[in-house]
Amino acid sequence: MSYRNPQQVVDTQSGQAFADLQKTISGTFAGVASAYKKEQDEEAARLKKIAEENKKAAQYYQRKEDQVTESLAKLKAKNPALNIGDEFTGIVDRYSDIMSMIQNGTITDPKEIAKLRSEAAGILALPDQVRTSIESFSASSIDLEKVLKQKGNMGGYDLYSNPELLKDLQVFLDQRPGERKIKINNKDGVYSASIEITSEGGKPNNYSLDVLESFLSGNAKMINTVPDETTHLDRMSNTYIFDVNESDKSRSIKDAVLGSVKYKTDIKGNIVAYKEVDKSKVKTKDFMADVESNINAMDNQGKVAFYNNILAKKNVRGEISEEDMATSENVETDEFKNKFKEAYANYFIDRQPKEKIISIKRPDPRKKFDAYDFKEAGELAKTLQGDARLIFDIDSVRDLASDYGLTANAEASVAGGPIERIVIGEYRGKKLAIDRNDTEQDIINKIIRVKSPTLKEKQYSEILENVTLPAQGQGRGVLRSKDFSEFLEQK
Repeated sequence: MSYRNPQQVVDTQSGQAFADLQKTISGTFAGVASAYKKEQDEEAARLKKIAEENKKAAQYYQRKEDQVTESLAKLKAKNPALNIGDEFTGIVDRYSDIMSMIQNGTITDPKEIAKLRSEAAGILALPDQVRTSIESFSASSIDLEKVLKQKGNMGGYDLYSNPELLKDLQVFLDQRPGERKIKINNKDGVYSASIEITSEGGKPNNYSLDVLESFLSGNAKMINTVPDETTHLDRMSNTYIFDVNESDKSRSIKDAVLGSVKYKTDIKGNIVAYKEVDKSKVKTKDFMADVESNINAMDNQGKVAFYNNILAKKNVRGEISEEDMATSENVETDEFKNKFKEAYANYFIDRQPKEKIISIKRPDPRKKFDAYDFKEAGELAKTLQGDARLIFDIDSVRDLASDYGLTANAEASVAGGPIERIVIGEYRGKKLAIDRNDTEQDIINKIIRVKSPTLKEKQYSEILENVTLPAQGQGRGVLRSKDFSEFLEQK
């Protein structure tokens, strides 16, 4: 048997297969790694983008927080007397917490997120709301100061009401010692601001900014004020006191409300004829009905305030007697209603002009009122002896009096009654009047005494000895002028 070397076979196929398998495995892992890397890169990019967005958001919200802080700083700088305190610190932190929860995905419920965003928006708006309110106070507080300055008058503060709120408002306006402090109120995520006011020695009271702002704009009634009846009173004036010229709106007092003619001397020495307004002629049925209507238009509190501050009689300390004080109870009784109407009517009339000038007569400068000496008094008596106006007649005496710088005012015991005396002036501190039964000699005597108040009784007698009355039925008494001229020359 012959020997043969065995044929050697090299297994190249399985090696290739392993090589191919390795390649496949390597390729697969490389692909997986590449895919993983790609996914990781994409995730990293996504996270980077989120981080950048979060950073931008954080920067945005930080700016918002900074804006809140800046607004508060400006508010405090412009209102140093207003205690901002730490009220806003908590809500700024709350804003940060809300935005962090939303950004971090801690809260996922859309409704809850919407609610939190609304709360955050309210926090951002709050400083500007407070600033706007404070600015509106400074613009409107002039009206409030007017209410306080006019206290006790129409449109002003009711002096007889509870003074606590007035004190707080005065603290608010820096008119009284005390503290003003901002308070932040949160109800179910809705924020509002108020001011806590504490007067010196008093207790703190909390006032909503909305309420204060509404009051200062005239839309709310926080304090008792006296009703302003100016418009009603002016309308009544043009109805019951004045005749109004429609073309130029000029006014003159109605003759229907005037009394009789009187005379006086003005500061220039002119003889002024005038008529006084007669209250009884103003208080007609229609007038009193208008008075009642004006009173009924006030609410109960307004009636009390108007009567006590405007109409009630007060002592020197401004105090009203208990029986004359209006209250929310008695102001609606029939007895007090009648009292109110009468007081309102008199108050209206007292606001009107007291008189109407009828004429102004310039006296003869040669006959202006000067105190006559003895000789001048005698010459006056001589001048008067033939004057036809020496009779008890108001028009005659007025005309005569005006020639010598005197006045003549008719007087009667009863309003509207017959004239009983005519006052021509004063003599040694007392009125001197011509009476119905005076003779010509009596009238001359009284005129001389008014014109020459410093003479002695003997001198008056010496002058009047030369004035005689005629016999009954023979006419007016005359001076014996023949002897009187010689008599004057001897003195």
